[in-house]
Amino acid sequence: MRPTSTRPHSPPRAAPERKAFSEVADAIAKPNLSGGGTVIASYSRLIEFAHRVRRALHELNTSTLTKVVLAEAATELAAVEKAEHVI
Repeated sequence: MRPTSTRPHSPPRAAPERKAFSEVADAIAKPNLSGGGTVIASYSRLIEFAHRVRRALHELNTSTLTKVVLAEAATELAAVEKAEHVI
C-alpha cells in the first residue's frame, strides 16, 4: 500500500497557468486590443483575463487606476507564489 501524501499538489493542467504568472503584468500593461472588430485571445485563461482587465482599463482611460490594478495583481500573484512555498 502506497502512503498518501498530506501535501496538496497542483494538478498537471494547472502547470501552464502557473507559468503564465510572469506574463500577467505585461498583459495588463499591453493588452490585445480589438482591431477591425476582432480580438486575439490567449489560450491561457489567466492571461486572457488579464487582457480583459486591461481592455476595460483602456476604456476607462485612467492611468492611476491602471497603476493600482498592476500593483494589486503583483501583490496577489506574489501571495500565491509565497503560499506555494509554505505548503
